[in-house]
Amino acid sequence: MKRSLAITFASLLIGCVGCAAPSIQRENQRTQIATSTAVLADIARHIVGDQADVHSLLPPGADPHIYEPTLRSLRTAANADVIFTNHLLLEEQAMMKAITAIGVPHIAVSERSESHGAELIPLVEDASLDTVWLGMRSLFPLNSTGDTELKLIDVRGPGAVFAFLIGTFGTPSTYFDSSDGFDNDTVSLPVGAHTHMSWAFTKPGYYELDIASGEHTATVSVAVGVDAHQLSKEVVDSGHHDIAVGENGIVLYGDAAPTEDKTPASTNVIRELDATVISVPNTALQEIPGSPAFRFLGRGEIFMLPQAVLGKHVHGEIDPHTWLDVRNVIAWVEVMREELSRIDPANAATYAHNAHAYTQQLQVLHEDITTQLASLAPSRRYLITTHDAYGYFAQAYGFTVAGFVSPNPSIEPSTRELTALSNSIKNLQVPAVFVEPGAASPHLRSIAADNNVSVCTIYSDAFSGDVHTYIDLMRTNATTIKDCLQ
Repeated sequence: MKRSLAITFASLLIGCVGCAAPSIQRENQRTQIATSTAVLADIARHIVGDQADVHSLLPPGADPHIYEPTLRSLRTAANADVIFTNHLLLEEQAMMKAITAIGVPHIAVSERSESHGAELIPLVEDASLDTVWLGMRSLFPLNSTGDTELKLIDVRGPGAVFAFLIGTFGTPSTYFDSSDGFDNDTVSLPVGAHTHMSWAFTKPGYYELDIASGEHTATVSVAVGVDAHQLSKEVVDSGHHDIAVGENGIVLYGDAAPTEDKTPASTNVIRELDATVISVPNTALQEIPGSPAFRFLGRGEIFMLPQAVLGKHVHGEIDPHTWLDVRNVIAWVEVMREELSRIDPANAATYAHNAHAYTQQLQVLHEDITTQLASLAPSRRYLITTHDAYGYFAQAYGFTVAGFVSPNPSIEPSTRELTALSNSIKNLQVPAVFVEPGAASPHLRSIAADNNVSVCTIYSDAFSGDVHTYIDLMRTNATTIKDCLQ
């Protein structure tokens, strides 16, 4: 059965309507602040002191990547004067859609922080691929409203075409299936997001896929098991690419041609679809899995373009874990102070004083971490972690992210990815790998045991144990990383 990527929020938002009703009475007129993460809540408390109430919408230890709102969190959000989120698609889509629907002023702190000196870095994905990774993308800016829909409306070719996502437990969800018509062949994405996708073609030959989005239509040419150069178009046969829609129509968005070291010269090249053909090599022919879940593909063999990562992982262009560079949090403080002063001008002077004092603490924190880690040799500056959250830390403090189990905690790694991760540990002689509290991390623990290296705990987006504040989190991470890698 086909399903839309968009999540239905009707039941939650019906509850939310009641949450915003006048039946919720405040005991006083203190400013009410809600945040989407514990880190944001801690920073907000340092700014407001005892002049306002701060509530995290997530319970202790919850992962914002996957946490969906409860009725209690929706009531908290509806009763707030302002909601601070990280956004950049860090939070689960259900949470962000609910926050938007509530109508309370909402500030995506990481998105605003760049104007106050934060440095945002792009998500980087491995481009050393055997075949094309072909996904779907919305190129509309994040401040646009509504989801982006892309529909398959026709296919011309020798066989059937399928596009589907394989979830964490190996179960496919089908979005395009030309074998049964085109009644509900739709992918829905948040604006500014993209998703990976698996593609399958039942027979070799040349295919034309007609894609529609709103008033825009375009045709995607695919050469399956045949010579793509016969079409006299630019052949795309490697790298990460998305069928993308934006204000100017539907295009192919992705990597430039690889350089000599196999990395793309650029990761945001736009190609016109009428001048491009996607090549699916004969090596993509494989047996259809025997599981009944894959029965929709038929039986025997099929040409397959596998999705880049397993699991329903929709993300944006910028790495959202901005707080793991202390200098970015200094910018956060200014973003939050400005908004708090706007909604509560009577306490603006207090907020300014507290923000200045906290900024000084953060400046000391950044200097201390830099000094603490300076003694680590270059050969000891490789991070291998559970998921892809530490790019900002690595850039700020002179490390290299040598590998991670998966981009997102909800995504299951492939056997090939785990083998590559094990090889990285061996080749780089990494003495330790890093997991997060509460994460079982069986894959990384198993790889560490096989390679006789230590498993150490560091934090990313939640507090636990003796870590109760953002400053605790960063100091603990710095100490653990130094102790485990030296």
